[in-house]
Amino acid sequence: MIEPNDYEMCKHIATMVVGGMSEEAIREFGYLDDEESNLCYQAAKERPLYWASIELSAEAAGCCSFLPKELIEALRQSGAVEKAYSGGSRSDAGRYAAQVRWQNNQKKQESPKESKRLGRRFDPKNRKKGVKVSTPKEALNEIARGNLVEMESVEEAYTALSKLGKFIKDAKKDGEKIKINVCKISVPGTNLFCGESIATEEHPDGVPRVQMPQLSGIPIKGSRADKMPRIDDEGNVDIGKLFTEEYLANLDPPVRTVEAEVPASSLRASQSELKGKTVAYMMSEDGQKTLDDPKAVIYVSRDGYIIDGHHRWAGKVGRDLQDGKTGDVNIRVRRIDMPIMEVLDAALDFAESEIEPKSA
Repeated sequence: MIEPNDYEMCKHIATMVVGGMSEEAIREFGYLDDEESNLCYQAAKERPLYWASIELSAEAAGCCSFLPKELIEALRQSGAVEKAYSGGSRSDAGRYAAQVRWQNNQKKQESPKESKRLGRRFDPKNRKKGVKVSTPKEALNEIARGNLVEMESVEEAYTALSKLGKFIKDAKKDGEKIKINVCKISVPGTNLFCGESIATEEHPDGVPRVQMPQLSGIPIKGSRADKMPRIDDEGNVDIGKLFTEEYLANLDPPVRTVEAEVPASSLRASQSELKGKTVAYMMSEDGQKTLDDPKAVIYVSRDGYIIDGHHRWAGKVGRDLQDGKTGDVNIRVRRIDMPIMEVLDAALDFAESEIEPKSA
């Protein structure tokens, strides 16, 4: 049974495998050119459901609720689910030995659990659960109150997103001031929307958006970013290429960046806030046209976390949910060959000297 050390990267590769990505497409994303990602790929092919849904910092267990119920039942009857999760029929002693190996590997896994800028990462198994809701309207009302909600299916999540714009407009007409954070929507067994976002001991519900890096914004006067062309009427600039091609590429050793297309649903949010108004725009007719911009790209870490471009990703996921399943809508990414906690530190260090601090 193959057991790689980098569990986050293995989870991401397995998500791609479950989503139907070919070996060639996974290679184009920047994997499979080193020993560890090849081990992850072999492990993912051996037990795809297990690795795609493994809970980091928890015992080796998972959930495949994102699959159709009929398929899950068929897999259970064939014994495939047991094999996918446990590696086949083994004795109690064998299962215990595998668990010990898993725990030992977990201790030495490559992806760091602490950021010098953000602090120690909070164990995701301790994240609080959401309020279970039965209708999209109920979900939106709970989110407007600031509550985390759990929706039963991706179809209901899509319906809630499609009603988001009208919900905000109606509240404004009634004189209500509401703040919608789409990260408050979750669907068990999926990445939706921010269930695996970066949380720390200081911020167990997710690191606030203002403390996360951004690769676009208002440049600091006299900085290198200040010499760059503006991308909108507000004077914002895009420092993504400056960060990857000048900063990361000149580190010792240099950090590689590759461009590829991946299923939007295979990625995970790092921040814990998605502005409802912005996501509602992305779900509108004009916003959908914006999503089709062939030049648009978002930045991700090697373990599948978004660094910058969360709202575009949310819009793509919203489109993906329309048919009641995920995995068939792609998004262009630039993959930075660093685990998420390291790349967050690097991006925060770099942006601090180039971009004006964000407001809440």
